[in-house]
Amino acid sequence: MRFFVLWVWLLPGLLQAIEMKVEMINRMAHLMPVRTHRPGVAIETEFQILNTLLAEKAAQLAVTENQLSRIFCQPLIAV
Repeated sequence: MRFFVLWVWLLPGLLQAIEMKVEMINRMAHLMPVRTHRPGVAIETEFQILNTLLAEKAAQLAVTENQLSRIFCQPLIAV
């Protein structure tokens, strides 16, 4: 019986924590406007924004990859 009372007491807090985590993930991934009910034009605009953000991240990763390859391959070339 104590377990049931404890579970009922903890359940709302756990559900609220899960909802907060989902909202944080949506905000970090810039998906919050996309996951709400919006007209098609707004969804297309949000998709274009997300696509632009992903392209910028890909470009940043490419620059980082090139820098890392220069750092790690430079000693091999000098030998």
